Amino acid sequence: MVSADLILGGSLLGGADEHNSLMKTGEHVIIAGLFVQLFFFGMFIVVAGLFHRRMLLAPTATSHNPLIRWQKYLVTLYIVSLLIWVRSVFRVIEYLQGNAGSIMRHEAYVFIFDATLMFLVMAWMNWFHPSEIGLLLRHEEPISNGFELLPFARLYHKSAKKRSPTA
Repeated sequence: MVSADLILGGSLLGGADEHNSLMKTGEHVIIAGLFVQLFFFGMFIVVAGLFHRRMLLAPTATSHNPLIRWQKYLVTLYIVSLLIWVRSVFRVIEYLQGNAGSIMRHEAYVFIFDATLMFLVMAWMNWFHPSEIGLLLRHEEPISNGFELLPFARLYHKSAKKRSPTA
């Protein structure tokens, strides 16, 4: 829905010039879409928090398994969601200020509130990659951290087992 709003807003802006109202209409559609995105993403974070709280109050039998570090992945979800949400708020402010706004005139804001936040999201998700959940669902051994690349690690372990002498 938000992407459709942004496409519509972008197409309206594409046919706009200084003398018609299509430019203002496109800007309003984009801003409305960004607010809708903020609302639903905020609701997603709230629902995740409610799930977390309910799992703490009434845990399932599987959640007691120490190999399943579900709380670690929920904390990861909270951290990256907060970073993305802050970036989205920055985008709303950027569009509300318009082309003559302070954000559009100073590149440092974009580096701090867009590039840096997305780099942190990428780095965090690479370290605490949720692929471990898939391994656990397939009853495979979990990994220790995000730097262990799954296809290469499996090939390495298979070749190491073949090379090691058996007793």
